[in-house]
Amino acid sequence: MATLLNGMLVLFLGHAAGHGILTVPHSKNNGYPGSYALDRSAYYTTASWWLDRAYFGTPKVTPWMRPGHFSWADARDLADVSQTFHPCGCYNPHGVQFCAGVELAHGWGETSMGPVAGPKVTPPQWPLGSQQETAFNLYANHGGGYVYMLCKRTDFLQCQKDLSEPIRSSTREQVDAYLKCIWDCFESNVLEFADSQWLEYQEQRDMNVTMKPSSRSEGTLPAQSSWRWIPIPDTTQITGGGDGTCSWDAVESFSNDQVKQHFTEDFGTDQLCDTGPKVHNPNNWQVKDKVIVPANLPVGEYVLSWRWDCYMADQIWSNCADVEITNSPGTQTTTVVLIATTSENEEPRTQIHWRIAHMLPFETHAASVSRVCGNAELYGVGTVGMRLRCGRFQLTLALRATRASAGRVVRSESDAARARRRAARAERARRQAQAEATRNAKVTSPEADREESEGEDDEPSLALVVVRAARPILRSVQWLANRVLGEKKTNLGDTSQFSYDHLSGQWILRRPSATGAEEESASSTEDQTWSLPETQRPIRRSEESDGGMA
Repeated sequence: MATLLNGMLVLFLGHAAGHGILTVPHSKNNGYPGSYALDRSAYYTTASWWLDRAYFGTPKVTPWMRPGHFSWADARDLADVSQTFHPCGCYNPHGVQFCAGVELAHGWGETSMGPVAGPKVTPPQWPLGSQQETAFNLYANHGGGYVYMLCKRTDFLQCQKDLSEPIRSSTREQVDAYLKCIWDCFESNVLEFADSQWLEYQEQRDMNVTMKPSSRSEGTLPAQSSWRWIPIPDTTQITGGGDGTCSWDAVESFSNDQVKQHFTEDFGTDQLCDTGPKVHNPNNWQVKDKVIVPANLPVGEYVLSWRWDCYMADQIWSNCADVEITNSPGTQTTTVVLIATTSENEEPRTQIHWRIAHMLPFETHAASVSRVCGNAELYGVGTVGMRLRCGRFQLTLALRATRASAGRVVRSESDAARARRRAARAERARRQAQAEATRNAKVTSPEADREESEGEDDEPSLALVVVRAARPILRSVQWLANRVLGEKKTNLGDTSQFSYDHLSGQWILRRPSATGAEEESASSTEDQTWSLPETQRPIRRSEESDGGMA
C-alpha cells in the first residue's frame, strides 16, 4: 500500500500526459511496433485513447489499487467531468461515437488516426489453443498493470444496436445499455498469460530482455482475472513507499551485451531501483507477452482489448485490435457416430456420421441437450463414447479415430476391420431382405400390427430428436477427442481405427504394436473397448461413405 509520500506523488502526477498504445496486434488507433519513433504530436494522436480522472472519490486511490473495478458507470458519474469509458478507448471521451470500433475504425481491419481514417490492415490469425504475442509501448510510464480480453465481433456489432442512428443522438439510457453490453462481452473472456514476458528494444527482435513476470488475481475484476504488472516501475514508485519490483530485480536475462547497455542507459545501473533516466518515459521499449487463446472458442472474427490501469496516476488506457481466431493447423479430426434408439425398441433405426474438428466442452453440450430434450440424463461415459437419454430415446455418441495431416483427413483401417464392416453390411442387407419378404408374404398378427403402428408414430419424433440434438451433441466431441486424440495421441498411429464390433457389441480402438504388424491378433494390436447393450448394434446407417458429412 502506498504511503503518504506516494499519495502526494499521485496528486502531482494525476493530470500528467501519460500515454501508451497497443502495438501488437496493429491497434485500431493505428498503433504498431514502429510507433515509438513518432514525433511527440503524432504519438499523442495515436495514444490519446484513454480515460482521465479515473479515481474512486479520491485521487489517492488509483485504478491499479483496485484492478478492473473502475467501470463505465463510474466514469459517467464523476462529479467534475462525465466521461465515456470504452474497452477500445475513445479519442474524445465526451461521446460514444468517438470510441474505436463505433464510428471510428468501425470496419474489419480499419484503423483511425483520431479525426481521420488510418490505413487498413490485415488482422492476424490466432489458432485455437495457441500462444500469441502481444505488445504495447509507453511514452509516459505510470506503473500499474494490464489485461487482455476478447469479444466476438458479431457480438461487438450486436451491442451497437442499442444505439440510435445517428449515434450522437443516442439517449443516455441507450448509451448506458450499449456500454454495459460491450463491457460484458469483453469481460466474459479475459485471456490468460503464458509464463513469459520480455522487453524489446525499439522494434529489433534480437534485442530483448527476458523479464520475470509478476501477475495478480486477488481483488481483481472480473473476479480472479489475471492482470500483469508493468515490469518497469515509474519514478520513485517503490522508493517512495509503493508496491512493485525494481527494474533490475525484474530482469531474468539479456539477449546480448548491446541490449544490456541500452537497458543500463535508460534505467540506470543495478544500484538504482526506480530512478533511472527513462523509467518514466521508456518509449524505446516494447512490453511483450504471450497470451493463451482458449481452445474452445468458436472460430471467426474477434476484437482484442488491452486495458492498462495506472498505479501512479488516476488514468486508464484502453485500445483494441482485430484478430481472427482459426482452427489449429493440422487439427485433429474425428468422425462422430450418433446412434438413436428408443426404450420400446432398442435396435437403432438411424446412425449418422459427421467429420468435425474443434467443438465446445462437454459441460456446455450437456446443458444444450437438456434444453432440447427437457431432461437429458447422461447414463454412460466411456473413453471413446457416451450415452444419454433424451425423453424416451437413447442417444449414443461414439468416435472413430482419424488424423489430420497437411489439411486432409487420413482414415486408415486394417483389412480385418474392413472385412468385418463388409460382413456387417451384408448382414444388414440380409435382414432387410428377410423383412421385405415377410411383408410381401403378409404374415402379420395383431401384435405385429400394433408394433408397426407404434414404429410409424415413433419415426417422426425420432427424426426430430436427431435433428435437434445433432448440433449440441457435436459440441461434446472436443471433450471426448481430448480423451482419445489428446492424452493418447502418442499411442495413435496412421493405422489406428475405432470401430464397432457387430459380433461382440463393443466399440474397439485398435492400435498397431511397435512391430508395425498389420495382422489383427492379440500379439499385434492393443484394443480399448467401450461396450454397448447387445440390442444396440447398428442395423443401418444414413450414408455409406466413411467419415462423410451428413
